[in-house]
Amino acid sequence: MHLLAVAATLLFPLAPGTHWTLRDVHSGAKTTISVAKGRVLHGLPGDGNVRVRSVGKTVQAWDRGHWEDWFRFGVKAGTRYKVALGSTMLWRDVDVHVVSKRASARDYHRKVHHGCTRFAFEVGGVADAGVTGMTFCPRVGPVRFSESTIGGPRTFALV
Repeated sequence: MHLLAVAATLLFPLAPGTHWTLRDVHSGAKTTISVAKGRVLHGLPGDGNVRVRSVGKTVQAWDRGHWEDWFRFGVKAGTRYKVALGSTMLWRDVDVHVVSKRASARDYHRKVHHGCTRFAFEVGGVADAGVTGMTFCPRVGPVRFSESTIGGPRTFALV
């Protein structure tokens, strides 16, 4: 399978009822990301509850009356773009960098997933909080994310 041809639905399945449980790789603290009826995403760091949809190779979020591109899975590695979800706390002013389309990522149990898309994020205006990176793997979804908190950096991995 050509990696650029991977549809957003394979990297970030958005069917209602889909959920992912991730644990902090150091403390074991648990968090859950889920998709509810009406394709409302719960638990993605910094987003609250956001209505989402998949359009081709892009996941979009409903924001203040329009659909905003959020995760652009179809672009080439090295691509940079902005996300401005005004209805969320930590996605209002984010510079996104598609770091890799061929990344490998370890889940919480150290299983390695290949052919993943890795994003890096720079949050504008917030010095001590925000998601700094996420890795999505085909047919799995979000496998890892890192965030900056007032207590220091944290990394979560899929259980």
